[in-house]
Amino acid sequence: MSKLTNAQFLTAVSKAAPEFKELASKNARDVFTEAGFQSLQNLPGTEDAVTRFYNVALLVGLQTVEHARFKDVLASIGILERLRMSMGAYKQENRVRRIKNVNPAWLGSDGTGLKNGDSVDPYKVRKPEIDQNYYGLNWNYQNFISLQDFDLKLGWITPDNGIQSIVSAVYEMIDLDRLETEFSKFFTVLSGAINSTAHPLLDTQQITLASWTEAAPTDAEIKSLIEVLKNIVEVFDSQPSVDIYNAGAYPNGADASDMVMLVRNGIKSKIDTLMAYVFGPDYLQFPIKVKSVPNFGGMLYYFGDTDDYPLFPHYDDLGAVDGWALSEGGAKEKELDDPAIRQVDPNADVIAVIAQKGVIFELIQNEMKVRTIFNPRGEYQNTFFNEMNNGINYNHYKNLITISKPAGGTKTGKTSGKN
Repeated sequence: MSKLTNAQFLTAVSKAAPEFKELASKNARDVFTEAGFQSLQNLPGTEDAVTRFYNVALLVGLQTVEHARFKDVLASIGILERLRMSMGAYKQENRVRRIKNVNPAWLGSDGTGLKNGDSVDPYKVRKPEIDQNYYGLNWNYQNFISLQDFDLKLGWITPDNGIQSIVSAVYEMIDLDRLETEFSKFFTVLSGAINSTAHPLLDTQQITLASWTEAAPTDAEIKSLIEVLKNIVEVFDSQPSVDIYNAGAYPNGADASDMVMLVRNGIKSKIDTLMAYVFGPDYLQFPIKVKSVPNFGGMLYYFGDTDDYPLFPHYDDLGAVDGWALSEGGAKEKELDDPAIRQVDPNADVIAVIAQKGVIFELIQNEMKVRTIFNPRGEYQNTFFNEMNNGINYNHYKNLITISKPAGGTKTGKTSGKN
C-alpha cells in the first residue's frame, strides 16, 4: 500500500463517510492521540465509531489505494484472460462453421457460360451452421477477519501511518490468499484441459519428443524442443487459419504473438543459453513468450511410498484446508506438513505446453466487496471480503499443444508438505 499518513487517511475516509468530517476538521496532531481515540469511541450518530471507521478505511484501501505487494504471476504469464461481466450468469460464444465457396453460377453448369434457356436460381437456401457454447460461473470466494477496539487503538495513536499499516497488513494477506487461490484454480483447469474427456486433445495437439533425459536434458534434446516450437510457430504464421491445434477443430487465426509456451522450472534457462549460441541472432526475434511454471496442475497426494493411500483435503468448520483425510469427506488423519506425504504429478510426461491467450479465462461478474458486522456481545467487528458468482473455464476452441517426453517415462513423486 502506498504510504499515507494518518491525516491523509482520515481525509480519504471522511470523503467516503461524512460522519467523520468532524474529526477531519480538527488539527491532525490532536486527533491521533489517546484522547482522540476516546473521542472517536463516543462520536455521536454511530453505533460503534471505531469499527465503523476501520470499515470505511478498508473500503478506501480497496477502492483507491494500491495495496498488493505480491506478484500476479498469471498476468505475467499472459494466458489467463480476465473478462468483466457484470450482467448475466453465463458467457455465450457463437461460432459459424466454415462456409466454403461454390461454383460461380454465371459460368453455367459446364463452366462455359450461360446458354439460352438456362435458369439460375438465386433463391436456393444455404443457411450458415452456428454452434453455441455457454460457460458458467463456478467460483465463489470469501475471507474474513475479526477486529476489536483494542486491536485498532495502537494504529490510531501511532504517529505517521499507523492506520495504514493495519489496513495494509490486512489487505496484503487477503491479496496473497486471493492470488494463490486463483493461481491454483488456473492450473487445475489447465490440467483438466490437458486430460479432458469431454473435449480430448487431437493427436495433432500432442507432440512427443524422440528423447528426453529427465535429470539433465542434453543440448541436442533442448535443441530438438526448440525446433519443435519453431516448427509450430511456422505453421501459425504461414497460414490464414489453423484447425489442428484446438480440440474443437475450429479454424483459428491466432498467430505466434497470441501464444505462450509454459515450460517446467529449469528448462527456460537452458533454452535461453542454447538459443544464444546455437541459433544466434534468431534468438532476438524469437516470436513466442516462454514462461517457467512449477508444474501443469492436477497434483495428487499419497501417504507413504505406494499409491495405496490416496489423500484428500480435510476442511475445518469454516471450509479452510487444515489437513488430510484418507477418504473424500473423511476424518482428519494427517497434518498438512507430514513428511511422509508424497506429491505425484499426473502430467509428469509433459515438458511444455503451448497455449493461446484466453484458452483459460476468468469470468468476473462481481468485484471484491467488503462488508462488516458488529457483535456488541463480543465487542468485535467481523469484516468479510466476498466475490460472488465468478468462474474460471477452458475454451477448447483456442489453441493448446502439449510437448511430452517419450512414452514409458515414469511419473515420479516427491515428498512435499505443501498443499
